[in-house]
Amino acid sequence: MTKERKKAVIKPAATPIVPKKRETTVETEQPKIIEQPIVKEERKRKSDFKTIRVASNADIEERKHISDRVNKGELTLAYYAIDGDNSYHYYFVNKI
Repeated sequence: MTKERKKAVIKPAATPIVPKKRETTVETEQPKIIEQPIVKEERKRKSDFKTIRVASNADIEERKHISDRVNKGELTLAYYAIDGDNSYHYYFVNKI
């Protein structure tokens, strides 16, 4: 069972609709003073950090130097990447 659909009939309004005028107040008549925005320090993104790249097949002396700097807290391991046959360790340089 389906219900019959009725067509809507549009009737004109009995009285014309007129928008109301805004009342002006003392606050809107005076010019507003624009305050200087507070500038917040931007967060440092990982891309803003200085990085050091060390190949996995680097000399033993170079890898030992890097591991000593990591132990001292001067460097932090960022990520490990592979580029074809070569692989690299990336380190962030920490500010002390």
